[in-house]
Amino acid sequence: DITKTKLIIWDLDETFWDGTLSEGNVQFRFENVELVRELTTKGIMNSICSKNDFELAKSKFIESGLKDVWDMFVFPSIDWSAKAGRVNNIIKSMNLRAENVIFIDDNEININEVKFYIPEIMTATPENLHKIAEELYLVNDYDFEHTRLKQYKILEEKSIQKLNANSNEEFLVSSDIKICIKKDCLKNIDRLKKLISRTNQLNFTKLRDENLEATIRNTDSAYIIAEDKYGNYGICGFYSLDRTKNKLVHFLFSCRIMNMGIEQFVYSYLGKPKIE
Repeated sequence: DITKTKLIIWDLDETFWDGTLSEGNVQFRFENVELVRELTTKGIMNSICSKNDFELAKSKFIESGLKDVWDMFVFPSIDWSAKAGRVNNIIKSMNLRAENVIFIDDNEININEVKFYIPEIMTATPENLHKIAEELYLVNDYDFEHTRLKQYKILEEKSIQKLNANSNEEFLVSSDIKICIKKDCLKNIDRLKKLISRTNQLNFTKLRDENLEATIRNTDSAYIIAEDKYGNYGICGFYSLDRTKNKLVHFLFSCRIMNMGIEQFVYSYLGKPKIE
């Protein structure tokens, strides 16, 4: 389902722009520039996987007055190595599932290589962009503050710092993670509904609740806010615990906080209730 897209990974030469950067001048395709801006406002992220020189590509955006667009790309991978491994690394670094990602490239060899190693990913050539844009423009979800972009930029910075740590445990301790468990769920009901509908990997009960207000009123429910020294993740988790059965109705967390240990901590904090 293309409307479930969370990330588009762009090639550059003859895809995002006309021409080949290493051979001379290139012309940005205006419709692609505007699509990146529009998708970012809808909370759909953009990345780059291109065979090019990183600094040269970055400079082309900035010299063309498109620094704002360059800053909208997360985890850009620009070098001369094969693409499949790099595409896979982008997806893993962002804690996403391949089925929610579109890879766009004008070269069928690159597309076939990526599809071979990552069969779940969606792929397209630039000729399909108009149809993709039409479908994604229908996504009725807006993030005017670019909150998701800011949070993925935090993740990007953390991934760089993590390379310098001796172990994941050392990195987590040095990150100074703090969480707040808040009970005023009905005040944030719209945000929680979005969290439930969008969350898959760390949605432990997979319940898509059509009567969330009633569930909240009839259970011990709370949402989780998290932050560390890199930034604030906002509302990133939610649970509903049926105290009479000591069983979790909802237990879910945003993929943005994957590998931070927050879901394990909250589960222990609740006394490790039953969960299906």
